Amino acid sequence: MSSRRETTESERLLVVKWSKEGKSLREIASLIGVTHGCVQKILQKYKKTGSVANIPGRGRKEILSTLQRRGRSFTH
Repeated sequence: MSSRRETTESERLLVVKWSKEGKSLREIASLIGVTHGCVQKILQKYKKTGSVANIPGRGRKEILSTLQRRGRSFTH
């Protein structure tokens, strides 16, 4: 299995553009080099939100407090 990579915003814009021009999911997927499922998800998100930008606040959240990050402990 290949390593995962995030599609760029310009790639997502191309997906939307080519979809509006009538290209199939599989055609678009082969042009960009992603799976047709990835293309389908991009189009679903675009139809739902009207945007191809990343959702703010997504991703892994920080679990260390500021003190822990500086190397200090809570007990003295």
